[in-house]
Amino acid sequence: MANCRVHGTTYRQIDEAWDEERTHLQPMGARGPYPHVPEVSRKVARDAYVNYGTNRYSVPWGYAGARVQVRQVEEHIELLNEGAPIARHPLTDAQHRIYTVPGHHQHMP
Repeated sequence: MANCRVHGTTYRQIDEAWDEERTHLQPMGARGPYPHVPEVSRKVARDAYVNYGTNRYSVPWGYAGARVQVRQVEEHIELLNEGAPIARHPLTDAQHRIYTVPGHHQHMP
């Protein structure tokens, strides 16, 4: 049985280590399950839009050319730059749409 062998790194018998460690484990209780928040990296196009799925989402034009993170949180798309939120758009089932916040493109050269 594999649990009776001596571990190659710790040089301890697996069963003995387990018996010792399991008394220190705590139940998950209400801490789980942890929510999964899918996040991807995208480059902001020159026109200050980010492609995600089949849609395009605006970001403030100063981020054109930058890499941003896009993540789905509940019914929204959040766009972040270096961990700081820069835009938020509603998530829909529509495809091939462009979502623009007018303030994102103000003063655009």
